Amino acid sequence: MKKKRRKRLLIGRGEIPENVSRQRAWQIQQRAAGLCIICAEKAWRRGSGHCAKHRAEHNERERARYERKMNLPPPPPPPSLW
Repeated sequence: MKKKRRKRLLIGRGEIPENVSRQRAWQIQQRAAGLCIICAEKAWRRGSGHCAKHRAEHNERERARYERKMNLPPPPPPPSLW
Protein backbone atom coordinates (compact mmCIF):
# COMPACT_ATOMS: atom_id res chain seq x y z
CA MET A 1 0.00 0.00 0.00
CA LYS A 2 1.36 3.40 -0.97
CA LYS A 3 1.90 6.04 1.68
CA LYS A 4 0.09 9.31 1.23
CA ARG A 5 2.50 12.18 0.71
CA ARG A 6 1.71 15.36 2.56
CA LYS A 7 1.47 18.39 0.35
CA ARG A 8 3.83 21.18 1.35
CA LEU A 9 2.78 24.80 1.26
CA LEU A 10 4.33 26.75 -1.58
CA ILE A 11 5.80 29.67 0.30
CA GLY A 12 6.72 32.72 -1.71
CA ARG A 13 4.73 31.85 -4.79
CA GLY A 14 1.66 33.84 -3.86
CA GLU A 15 -0.53 30.75 -3.73
CA ILE A 16 -2.07 30.12 -0.33
CA PRO A 17 -4.42 27.13 -0.04
CA GLU A 18 -7.98 27.80 1.08
CA ASN A 19 -7.79 25.46 4.07
CA VAL A 20 -5.08 27.54 5.80
CA SER A 21 -6.01 29.64 8.82
CA ARG A 22 -6.01 33.41 8.62
CA GLN A 23 -3.00 33.62 10.94
CA ARG A 24 -0.95 31.07 8.96
CA ALA A 25 -1.81 32.85 5.69
CA TRP A 26 -0.52 36.10 7.21
CA GLN A 27 2.70 34.35 8.32
CA ILE A 28 3.26 32.98 4.81
CA GLN A 29 2.80 36.43 3.30
CA GLN A 30 5.16 38.02 5.84
CA ARG A 31 7.86 35.42 5.21
CA ALA A 32 7.55 35.83 1.45
CA ALA A 33 7.99 39.58 1.92
CA GLY A 34 11.15 39.04 4.03
CA LEU A 35 9.54 40.09 7.31
CA CYS A 36 9.34 38.52 10.76
CA ILE A 37 6.29 36.27 11.13
CA ILE A 38 5.70 37.53 14.68
CA CYS A 39 6.26 41.30 14.70
CA ALA A 40 6.52 42.25 10.98
CA GLU A 41 10.03 43.76 11.30
CA LYS A 42 12.68 42.96 8.71
CA ALA A 43 13.91 39.35 8.98
CA TRP A 44 17.52 38.93 10.12
CA ARG A 45 18.45 37.24 6.82
CA ARG A 46 16.82 36.21 3.57
CA GLY A 47 14.73 33.05 3.93
CA SER A 48 14.36 33.39 7.68
CA GLY A 49 10.99 33.88 9.31
CA HIS A 50 12.20 35.82 12.35
CA CYS A 51 13.81 39.16 13.17
CA ALA A 52 16.98 39.20 15.31
CA LYS A 53 15.00 39.53 18.58
CA HIS A 54 12.58 36.68 17.85
CA ARG A 55 15.37 34.54 16.40
CA ALA A 56 17.14 34.67 19.79
CA GLU A 57 13.91 33.76 21.60
CA HIS A 58 13.26 30.90 19.16
CA ASN A 59 16.80 29.58 19.69
CA GLU A 60 16.31 29.61 23.47
CA ARG A 61 13.02 27.69 23.18
CA GLU A 62 14.56 25.08 20.90
CA ARG A 63 17.62 24.71 23.13
CA ALA A 64 15.39 24.20 26.20
CA ARG A 65 13.31 21.68 24.29
CA TYR A 66 16.41 19.70 23.35
CA GLU A 67 17.87 19.84 26.88
CA ARG A 68 14.66 18.43 28.36
CA LYS A 69 15.09 15.32 26.24
CA MET A 70 18.79 15.02 27.11
CA ASN A 71 18.27 15.37 30.88
CA LEU A 72 15.93 12.41 31.28
CA PRO A 73 17.01 9.85 33.88
CA PRO A 74 18.83 6.83 32.45
CA PRO A 75 16.67 3.79 31.67
CA PRO A 76 16.69 0.93 34.18
CA PRO A 77 19.11 -1.93 33.48
CA PRO A 78 17.71 -4.84 31.53
CA PRO A 79 16.49 -7.82 33.56
CA SER A 80 19.10 -10.44 34.24
CA LEU A 81 18.93 -13.53 32.08
CA TRP A 82 20.82 -15.73 34.58
